[in-house]
Amino acid sequence: MKLAICSLVILSVAVAIEAYGWRGGCKSQDDCPEDECCMGFSNFYGSCRKRLAKGYNCQPNLKRGEKFYFGQCPCQVGLECTMRDDYDFPGSQYVKDARCRQPPAEAPIAESSEAPVIPEE
Repeated sequence: MKLAICSLVILSVAVAIEAYGWRGGCKSQDDCPEDECCMGFSNFYGSCRKRLAKGYNCQPNLKRGEKFYFGQCPCQVGLECTMRDDYDFPGSQYVKDARCRQPPAEAPIAESSEAPVIPEE
């Protein structure tokens, strides 16, 4: 019986360390550095985890709770979680290769040397 109780205590401590880390937990996104997110494991506490780098698999419609992300952090700042339309996985219509990618550069606005045309009233 003592062995079972001792094992349960050790397991509980190991789970807590994994969930909150040695440095403590977070209660909101403000508790974490910019390159991390507060990932919740309960409705009360979370753990600061690294945001996903370029090329990592991600969840395109990742929902954030009131205080925490659940399951996975979003992509790093400046990256977007996008799916490739041309990616085909045989036997599944749902897999679309969602990864953290650099957003496409916006086309520069062409500058005109002509004066703007002002409509007459």
